[in-house]
Amino acid sequence: MSGPGHQAASGPPAVDVGGQSPYEEISQFFAKHYKAVVAFLVYACGFPAPDAEEVVQDIILVIRERYWPTVRALEKPEAYWYKAAERRCRRLLGQRAKRIAEGDPDEHLLGVAHPADQFAAVDRRQALIARIRELPPRQRQVLWLRLAEDFSESETAEILGISVGSVKRQLHDAKERMKELLGDSATWEADQIL
Repeated sequence: MSGPGHQAASGPPAVDVGGQSPYEEISQFFAKHYKAVVAFLVYACGFPAPDAEEVVQDIILVIRERYWPTVRALEKPEAYWYKAAERRCRRLLGQRAKRIAEGDPDEHLLGVAHPADQFAAVDRRQALIARIRELPPRQRQVLWLRLAEDFSESETAEILGISVGSVKRQLHDAKERMKELLGDSATWEADQIL
């Protein structure tokens, strides 16, 4: 089908944008944000790393083929990538939960040695990640997007499909819980979540 608003299956036209083709532009965008989006899916959403990498790659291909002109015009285009990847992961986790009745999708998060284990060589980063993993999923996601990725409250709300008020509440609750988990011994906020 062709006409206004429809593009050929081969992708967006290779038109120079500021001396750069759209393919070069999206390649740079991918390289710049890839690791951060994967980290969000793994650490904040509890998605297995290999699956997270696959989802992130699939989503960027969809963006490149269908939505790049629209996405690149956004104030913070990576927010769209986070939102689409998080939704796809949630959908995949839901499908898996239906197939595996006794499995908890967050069980793999418990594989990191507990920071208090005297026999485990756990550095500060691993200890912090282990504590973050003890937060409820939504608090983990909000904490990660707000502090580690520096998204605004409204951008975080848009990515997660919740209200700005919910973002504020979840962040407050996450910070309070982190203070409880870490006690007086750590200044976790200074670490900027990794």
